[in-house]
Amino acid sequence: MNLEKGRFGKLTLPITVEMFKQTYPCFSKDETNNLKAFCGGGLYYDNLRMVYFPQSKYIQISEGFKGKVVPAVLGLSEKQVGNLLGTPKRKEKVQTLVGEVQTHWYFKKRYGCYSLVFEKDKVVKINIHFTDVENSQICD
Repeated sequence: MNLEKGRFGKLTLPITVEMFKQTYPCFSKDETNNLKAFCGGGLYYDNLRMVYFPQSKYIQISEGFKGKVVPAVLGLSEKQVGNLLGTPKRKEKVQTLVGEVQTHWYFKKRYGCYSLVFEKDKVVKINIHFTDVENSQICD
């Protein structure tokens, strides 16, 4: 995943469900046609620690992701990310459905944006959005 260029492996944003399935056919669960599912449905890759949410227009990777992330920010603190990437365009504190407090940082890019999810001052998830900073949301 290249956060600067909006690339996910061989694919460049925006990505359709069909393109994603063809490139990554070994998904664990396909709920892309179930709009009542979490976040409007997703294509889950449990063994890789990633999910594609086509209705919400983003791809999420979590700690333990099996691929490469450029820049390598998973596990970094807010201070380390700030030193590496600078100030985010948008920053917010969010309480999750299970009551955890997260900090979300959004960085504007030509393709849309990417967001970093911090829990206990550590990046635990990265989202690459097909939408701009102002219209991007995370379904945690």
